[in-house]
Amino acid sequence: MWVNARYLLKITGHDTEHQMNEMKGKFFMKKTILAATALSAALSFAAAALPAAAQIFHTSDPRRTLHAAVGQKSIVLEAPAGMCFLDRTGSATQRSSFAAIGGITEARGDQMVIGVFMPCELNPQEWLERMPDFGTVSWVSSLDKDKTKLTRTEYLDMRESYFVSYAQTAAGENYKPEGKKPHRDKDSVSLALSGEETTQAGGKQKVVAVYTTTTLRDVPIEISSYYGDEKLPPVDELYNRAGKLVAQQIALNAADK
Repeated sequence: MWVNARYLLKITGHDTEHQMNEMKGKFFMKKTILAATALSAALSFAAAALPAAAQIFHTSDPRRTLHAAVGQKSIVLEAPAGMCFLDRTGSATQRSSFAAIGGITEARGDQMVIGVFMPCELNPQEWLERMPDFGTVSWVSSLDKDKTKLTRTEYLDMRESYFVSYAQTAAGENYKPEGKKPHRDKDSVSLALSGEETTQAGGKQKVVAVYTTTTLRDVPIEISSYYGDEKLPPVDELYNRAGKLVAQQIALNAADK
């Protein structure tokens, strides 16, 4: 479901009467809105005020690498090829887009958004008709406790046991898991979910969301990638991309063990 501007303001914290209700437990809530929907709405309305040739990123400010403080630690992130991180202190479009996606994700109460990435050449006008690929990186703050010192393998074992139900709740009722078990490799746990969105223009668009979790320097991290291309790759290829993206982040964080 595509949300309008007034509803977007409500669900991003500007109207407490319409804030999301929390569900019992650490990782679930009663009602979820797909993050892609909120960001689509933010950029759609921002696009209306921009010239047709306007773009989110200018040639002088692409940001593929992001240095972030999470808790008491610092990590380095790199966006996929062709993608750039939004600057939460940058242009009005970047700030509003980051605020929209961050507000939705953080409303769940279990994580904090570190970065949002999307195509460096993206024109906001494109969001009026369809949702392009984009992604988020979050710190799973609810699991980052000093008393819980887990190796990456132990952490993944824990998340794997309930990752399907977790991702299903996070994505929303319109999205169905691709399989009954998550994809697991030595460094991450992932799950792909397929769904359909109604665009601002009234058309239907297939979307695949891939939720992935790992640890960087012992910090629990979640990477969510959203694919809205007309020709979506097979699920196995999406898992392969997720694995490569995680490996990329681990390699960047040289102190990671």
